[in-house]
Amino acid sequence: MALINCPNCGSTISDTANHCPKCGVQLKGSTPKNKNKTSLYALFAVLGALVIIIGGTIAYSDYAEKKEKREALIQEEQAKVAAKQERDSLDRVLWEKTMEKNDEQAYQLYLQKFPDGKHAEQAKKHLDYAEKMKLTSEEEYGASECISSFFRCLANGYEDDMLVYLNPNLSTFLGKKNATKVDAIAYMKKIHSDDVYSVDITMGDIEVKKSLVDNEEPIYTATFTYDQRLEREDTSLETFASMKGTATLNKNYKITSLSLSKTATY
Repeated sequence: MALINCPNCGSTISDTANHCPKCGVQLKGSTPKNKNKTSLYALFAVLGALVIIIGGTIAYSDYAEKKEKREALIQEEQAKVAAKQERDSLDRVLWEKTMEKNDEQAYQLYLQKFPDGKHAEQAKKHLDYAEKMKLTSEEEYGASECISSFFRCLANGYEDDMLVYLNPNLSTFLGKKNATKVDAIAYMKKIHSDDVYSVDITMGDIEVKKSLVDNEEPIYTATFTYDQRLEREDTSLETFASMKGTATLNKNYKITSLSLSKTATY
């Protein structure tokens, strides 16, 4: 062990002393334990503060990002709701106009604007019904030919041939309800009475319209005119009549009802 002088007061002290026992000055090169601990605590405090600051910054950034996304989703949903409300309103207004017009073109326009609209199925049903209601040239010919053939056979007295164009059960025939083919035969015999030599029937226009039973099975309504001339022994009796008629036909072009009226006679 060596002796040294205190740099502060000059006292002789051991070179291993941490401080001068006389004046208490801290000797050069020595590090007190308390100072080391203090420095360490300060370091930990700084590090802890940094951790808190960084963690808080990250947490706030994450919170802000989530909040922004949440607000964006809310705005998006609100926009969707507003758009749907506007679309529903336009849908309702157009459908009201469509129902007012109630024609094929109006329903087609609605489906063009709103193919998946609230009333799309109804519009499709209306168009389907309209398509079924269209009278084809084949249907018009079938109904017209049935009427013409019936009266041709009536004029010529072809009983069996005439009955081919009649439905077995007639809803009405010349005013009689639930008529049968027997009533048609009786009408033929009335025209071809004993004093009548011949009957000539000249058909006029035949107009055919189509309707559906239960939206499925077609029935046809024919309105027509014809002139009937009778050559008979007693010329004081009726020899001419202009006739107007209406007939209903089923899908097989068989007459199911028939009504006739005279518009002129002599």
